[in-house]
Amino acid sequence: MAEARAAPGTEAPPATFFGANKIVLLGQSRVGSTVRLLDGPRAGVELLVPNARLARGDAEIDDQRPPPLHRQRVTTEAAHRAESLLTGLLTPSQRQQRATTGTFWVHNAHGWFRLGALYDIRFRSPAWPSVERSVCVVSEGYALRPPADLWAELVVVLRADPRTVIDVANWNAEERPLAPATTRGALVRWLTAVQEEFRRRRRAGEDVHAAYLAFDTAWRLQRSVRPAWAPPFAERAADLLGQWADRWPDEADHLRRAHASVFTLADELTV
Repeated sequence: MAEARAAPGTEAPPATFFGANKIVLLGQSRVGSTVRLLDGPRAGVELLVPNARLARGDAEIDDQRPPPLHRQRVTTEAAHRAESLLTGLLTPSQRQQRATTGTFWVHNAHGWFRLGALYDIRFRSPAWPSVERSVCVVSEGYALRPPADLWAELVVVLRADPRTVIDVANWNAEERPLAPATTRGALVRWLTAVQEEFRRRRRAGEDVHAAYLAFDTAWRLQRSVRPAWAPPFAERAADLLGQWADRWPDEADHLRRAHASVFTLADELTV
């Protein structure tokens, strides 16, 4: 059977992108894509179109979007310099924490600060050490520098003027100050998840994080429907932090003073 053909002059014109065969992709977001038409009757015009429109392949696309700042590559030399600077600033215990978890805690009179996760610095105030808050603090041009450079800068500021970090921080979220359960059954289910998380952190060598988890749990249990369940968690937190402090003789006194609230709670609940 002969193939059917359209009558001369009635063929559909080739698909184009708003009359253009070539376009430049300038930017893209959930709202849509910003493009510039390079040829055709509307050459030079910039349009905002649905992202799905680009997938039809109606035009040759020249992607000229700049890479996101946080993905721009820094030189190897700059990264090595920043790592060397940060390593020199950290104490032995902080270097060990960073090697194990990628993060490390800085303790001073204004609270406990966990650095190492961009946009997610953790903060515990002296007034509520059992409540961990997520805050964001960055300095100008941070995205164009190695991450270690930002952490080195914040370590210096936290040692010299920690109040500055608290004053400029963007507060993201914080944990509940009370146990998320009001009945015995709900409390048991919560504690089962807590104990699994505690064991996971111990297996991973995250003793400081495990100790903080035990401390937080004891603090919440003493205000729950089963306050008698709190002492073992408080004791475990104090034991872990005591053992951890003793690993670093030159830092032991500072670490024990910084965690006075943990040791005090264990003493109070085990009298």
